[in-house]
Amino acid sequence: MTTTASQSWRVEVEAVQDVYRPRRRLDKASAKVRKTIGSWWSRTESADGSSVVGSSMGPGGDSVSSDSDDAPIGESLMHAFDGESIDPSLSSGERRKDSTRLIVEVAVHPVRKRSRAIFHTSDQVVEVGQVFHMPVPSDQEPMVIRLLRVRTLRTKELGAGVVAAATGLQTVVVLKEGRPRGTVRVIVTPDMTDATPVADTERDNYKSFKASKRRELRAVQSSAPGLGTCSVEIRKVSGMAPRASRPYFAVYYDGHEQWADDFANRSASDLTFTFPLNDVQADVRLYCYETGSSAPLGRILLPVTDVVWHLATVPTKQRAKNVWKAGMFQKIYTCQFFPLSPVGDGSKLGGTFEDHFAPVFRGKGMLKADVFGAVEVKLQVILETGLFMTYAKDMWGNMRLSVRDEMQWRRKRRLPSEELTADSLSAEGLFDLAKVDLKQIHHNLARVNWIVKAECGGIVRWLREQKLRAYCSAALWLALCLLGVLPPPKWTLPLVGWVVLLVHGYLTSVQRDRDWKAGAAEAAAVAVDPQHYFGRTASSSSPASRAGSSAKRRPSSAPAQDCRIPFLTWQEELAKDGFSTKVAKMKKDLEDLERNTSTFASFLEKLSNAFTFADGTATLVCFAFALVPVILGSGLLFLVGRLDSENRWAWGIVGTIIILAISKRPRQRMQVGVAQKDPMRRVRYLNDAMCFVPDHEQDAHRYISTRVQCTDRRHV
Repeated sequence: MTTTASQSWRVEVEAVQDVYRPRRRLDKASAKVRKTIGSWWSRTESADGSSVVGSSMGPGGDSVSSDSDDAPIGESLMHAFDGESIDPSLSSGERRKDSTRLIVEVAVHPVRKRSRAIFHTSDQVVEVGQVFHMPVPSDQEPMVIRLLRVRTLRTKELGAGVVAAATGLQTVVVLKEGRPRGTVRVIVTPDMTDATPVADTERDNYKSFKASKRRELRAVQSSAPGLGTCSVEIRKVSGMAPRASRPYFAVYYDGHEQWADDFANRSASDLTFTFPLNDVQADVRLYCYETGSSAPLGRILLPVTDVVWHLATVPTKQRAKNVWKAGMFQKIYTCQFFPLSPVGDGSKLGGTFEDHFAPVFRGKGMLKADVFGAVEVKLQVILETGLFMTYAKDMWGNMRLSVRDEMQWRRKRRLPSEELTADSLSAEGLFDLAKVDLKQIHHNLARVNWIVKAECGGIVRWLREQKLRAYCSAALWLALCLLGVLPPPKWTLPLVGWVVLLVHGYLTSVQRDRDWKAGAAEAAAVAVDPQHYFGRTASSSSPASRAGSSAKRRPSSAPAQDCRIPFLTWQEELAKDGFSTKVAKMKKDLEDLERNTSTFASFLEKLSNAFTFADGTATLVCFAFALVPVILGSGLLFLVGRLDSENRWAWGIVGTIIILAISKRPRQRMQVGVAQKDPMRRVRYLNDAMCFVPDHEQDAHRYISTRVQCTDRRHV
C-alpha cells in the first residue's frame, strides 16, 4: 500500500489561557494573617495622624497579594518532551515568581508528544507556538489534548479536551476535569507532506523489521534533583555508506535513551529529543546501528559542560558570566562516528555505563580507518541554576559526606565494609589474580611519571620565555620592597596567595591553549614513542621532531622545546615497535618500578629513625649535622634583625634571588639517558648520605639477631 498526506495531522498549539490555579491552604492562612496585621496597622497609623508610605495594603487595610506558585521556580522538569526546540527568546530570568509551570500534551494512541515548559499566571495568555505531526485518530480513540502541571517528581493533569476533526481553522479546546480548567487554542489541518515511509519501496519493511531486531531501550529513574533540560537535535546525517546503508541511532543521556531513525523523512520535531538534566558531567551519546541489527557500529560522545565552557579555553568575561547565570546555552557540532570501546554500547552490562575516550596507551588505540559518517548535532541546555552554583553545591555536599565518614571512622576506627571475614580469607573468597589489570597499573604509574616530569607552567614559564621579564620582575620586586610596599601586611597574606594562584591559573590556561593548538596542527606529521602516550614530546627519530628541535626556527616568545601534541588519539600516530622491543621496554619498566619503590620506602624509614635513637650513634651524628644549619640560620636572622629592622632589604634580596632562580631555563638535553630519567636520584643521594641510619629491614635484622636469636645478653 502507499500512504497519502491525509494520513497525518498537523497540530499547531498557539496559546494557553484562563488556567485554573487553586490556592493552597497555607496561602489562605498567610493572606488572612496579613489582612489582620494590615487592618491593625492602618488603625494605629490613623490614630497617630500619620500616613502609611510605601505600604502594600489595599483599601480598607486589605493586603494586596497574588496567588502563590504551585511549583517553585527552582523545581525542574523530570519528564522528556518530544516537541520542537525551545524558543530562544524564553529565558529563566523572564519567569514571574507567581507563575505556574505547564506542559501541553497532544496524544493520539499510541503516540504522545509534549511541548516545552511554559510559565503561566491566571491573568495571562501565553503563546506556545509549537507544531506536532500526529497520526490521524480513529473514531473510537480521538485526539486528546491535555494540560499538565509540572512538579518536582511528578506531573498533575489539570484538564483534557478532545479534537474530533481537522478543520484547518482555529479551535478553542476547553480543558475539563470535572469543571472547566482552562482553554488551549489549536489549529489542526491535514498534513500535506508525506511524513511517513512509503510502503511500496525498499523502506517498506523498515518499522516492522527494526522492532524485532532492536534491543530494549535503557531507562533509569534517577532520584537526583533536576537541574534543567538537555535537548539533542539531529540536524543532518551524511557519509554513512558503506558502513551503514540504513542507519538508526540510539540517543542516550544520563540513563535515558531514545531511538532516532528514518532521517530523510523525519521532521525537526521528530529528531529533537529532550531529557531531564540531572548530571552536568554526563555525556550525550549517539550509537549507530544498521537496520536489522542490534550490533553497534560507532559512537559519538559529547560532554554537556562543553556547551557552557569549552575545554581548556582562555577565561574571558563572557565565559565567566555564563557560568553564573541560568538560562539557555546551545552549540552545534559536526561529528564523526568513532570506534567503539571494548564493551560496545554497554547494553549488556546493565545499569549505568560510563563510556569515554582514552588516549593511546602501549601501542593500542583507535584506527582512522574505523571512522565514518558525519552528523550535525545541536545541543541545547537549559539550566535552572548557574553552572557555578551547581558545582559549588556538589563540592559542599561531597565535603559534608567526607566529614561525616571521617567522624564515623574515628568513632569505629574501622568501617564494617573493611572487616575481613572467614569467607573472604578462604580459598574460594580470594581475589582472582587473573582479573588484575597489570597494564592499567602501568598506565597509572605512567600518568604519575608524566605529571612529575611535566614542565613548569604559569608564572614560571612566563618568566622563562624572555629573560627581560625575569630581570624586570626582580627589579620591580626589589624596588617595591625598598619603598615599603612589599612585603604586604600579615593579614593580607592569604589574599595575596589567592591572587597569585589566580594569575598562575590564567597564564597556564593561555599557555595550554597555545600548546594544544600548535600540537594539534603538528600531530599528523609526528611519530611518537608509545611510552610518551600523553604526547608531551615528539620522538627524536622523526623528521618533524628534528626539524623543530632548533631554537632558531621557533618564535622568540616560545621556549625551546619539542612540539607538544595534546593527546595521542590514533594508533597510526605511534612509532611501530617489534615484539622484542616491547618485551625489553616492559622489563625496563618493571626494573625501574622495583628500584624506585625500594628507594622511596628506604628513605621514609631512614627519616623516621634518624632522630629517634633507633641507632644511638647515628642519631647523635644527625643532630650534630642538623645543628650547623640551625646556628647559621639563627645568626643570619639575628644580623638581619639588627641591620634591617623593617626587613625591607631582606625581603627584596630573597625575592630577587628566587625570581632569578626560577626564571633560569633548564638546559636542553639532546639525549636523555637513564640517569637523567631517574626521578628518585636525589632521594638516592640522601639515602647514600644517611647510609649509617638503619631502615626497616636493618631494624628487623638487628632485632632478630640480638633479641630473638640470643637468649641472654650482658655487658662485660
